Amino acid sequence: MALACFITFLTPLVRVASCDDAPTTRIVSLVPSVTETLFAIGAGGMVAGVSDYCNHPEQAALKPRVGALLNFDIEKIVSLRPTAVVILNSQADLGGKLEGIGIRAVTVRSDSLGDVFDLIATAGEMTGRRREAAELSGSIRASLARLREAATTAPRARALIIVGRQPASLQNIYAAGPATYLGEIIDAAGGRNMAPVGGISYPPLSKEQIAAMDPEVIIDLSPGEAGRNTRVAEAHTAAWKQLPQISAVRSGRIFCLADTHLTVPGPAIPETAQKIADLLGRR
Repeated sequence: MALACFITFLTPLVRVASCDDAPTTRIVSLVPSVTETLFAIGAGGMVAGVSDYCNHPEQAALKPRVGALLNFDIEKIVSLRPTAVVILNSQADLGGKLEGIGIRAVTVRSDSLGDVFDLIATAGEMTGRRREAAELSGSIRASLARLREAATTAPRARALIIVGRQPASLQNIYAAGPATYLGEIIDAAGGRNMAPVGGISYPPLSKEQIAAMDPEVIIDLSPGEAGRNTRVAEAHTAAWKQLPQISAVRSGRIFCLADTHLTVPGPAIPETAQKIADLLGRR
């Protein structure tokens, strides 16, 4: 479930259904990255409602909440009189229901950094804030370019970003693949992503595969909010001792993080990238 939630919310905007020239003025955003982007480009006043997972920025928490994942309250959404509802590409059924009752659906999805920039551009088109959207994209691109330039002089650490696994064990492990936005950030931050290249964005990994990869740094995002509990975090980190032969365990460079904001691909990407760069460079 934790992995499903994580992957589900790695989805920025690429396709708009029934787009017109007038800017949307009442948006219900069911995707955290879209919500954060709308506020970042100055369109927070157009946000009429959000999902239960839309926690950034702080102003988003003040908006009416309409549910999460598979339990969205359609009646509540309708009561907010939206001119558009932003949904995930995995929620085609919800999109069909909304459009069936005359509510415009904006379908979103994402993996790569390119998708994030598409999200920002489309959000600008939706709200009539094209200039602000372009400035935000430019700022993110510039931050990543500076990070790449700074990383050119140091050896690239072998790294994995773990996005899901069974709590306190090394079972059902999933990593961010090279084509995902997190995988691309590893590259920008000066690391070498050891997750396999292929058609699966978040490939499953066995303990044996990880041992063969011998990562020097493991950034484990799988604890989620539960990782804020010290006991949970310690148990989660201790599980990696099952692989004492890998470099990351020998050097103590296993970082289990409870900051769920790192998994939201949007305006916070520069901060996420810097955090990853700092962890890759820590000795």
